[in-house]
Amino acid sequence: MGAHKTMLKKSMFAVLAMALLAPAAASAQDSKPTSKPASKPATPQTEPAKPEVKDDKAYSLVYKFTKGAERTYLVRAAQKMETQNFEIKAAQVLVEKVESFDADKKVGTVLLEPKTLKLSTTMGDRTQEYDSEKKDPGQAPMGDAMLKAMKAKSTLKVHADGSTKRREIDGQGPQQDVFKSPIFAIQDIPFDFARMPKKAVKAGDTWTVVLERAMKEGDKGTLTFKSTFTYTLKRVKNRDGQDIATIQVTSKTELNKTGDVKDSAEIKEGNGKGTIIFNITEGHLKSVNFSVKLIVAERGRDMALKYTFGARHKKPDAGEEKK
Repeated sequence: MGAHKTMLKKSMFAVLAMALLAPAAASAQDSKPTSKPASKPATPQTEPAKPEVKDDKAYSLVYKFTKGAERTYLVRAAQKMETQNFEIKAAQVLVEKVESFDADKKVGTVLLEPKTLKLSTTMGDRTQEYDSEKKDPGQAPMGDAMLKAMKAKSTLKVHADGSTKRREIDGQGPQQDVFKSPIFAIQDIPFDFARMPKKAVKAGDTWTVVLERAMKEGDKGTLTFKSTFTYTLKRVKNRDGQDIATIQVTSKTELNKTGDVKDSAEIKEGNGKGTIIFNITEGHLKSVNFSVKLIVAERGRDMALKYTFGARHKKPDAGEEKK
């Protein structure tokens, strides 16, 4: 992996001006009688339209890691349960630090360190808010243990395609866990949302990633949450000397059962879509925006939930740039 810069250069946009040149027609006096109509001016010849050039280049989309490199991301997520008038929103500043890179295994050790956290929960007409930057942060809309976990540092082993070693997560049961996260296998943000292909791809190519998480329901059976992500490389543009990829992603989430699992929820709809902007040259995520609509049938009624997630790379402020 080549070394990459620790911050993005400021993009420079060039304004292109088109000059329309009118052909100058040299006219001679007509010796014919003026009763005859004058000759029609020649129609200017226009150049044929240039055919669209298809990008047939194969691009290697991989995460690159350099020890000591840092990036800051602004992360936002929201989850709204329409049928119960419940909504929770979160915003966080997250710093990604590369602690080491194993060139043989092509694995980077990355520390994710939360810097700030804002939360709000609305239930009916009541709203609770929390802001870690305030002297009096307010009432956290969850227990102290969960709040502590959201503010804690975490270390990940991240492969070149963005895959990570899966962590064990305890479930709370069929009903509670089905709403714990609408993308049930997502554990490591933002890498699980933005997985890259294992081989070079061209514009128009697709690749698929399947994430699963199984929960045992005692000795009766197992629930398996399965999320299938399909990615398509739409285009690559060179901006300020860097290749920037636009990737579209869709997802489908399913809940599968084995054995005798009673009173478990059913997923009637679990489709998602989004857009990823990836810096190929430097090997890192620029931004991701993703949304999922989930309809769950539980105990004879349907419950609709909408989940949105967004993250974008934050450029260093003036004076913060590392030399």
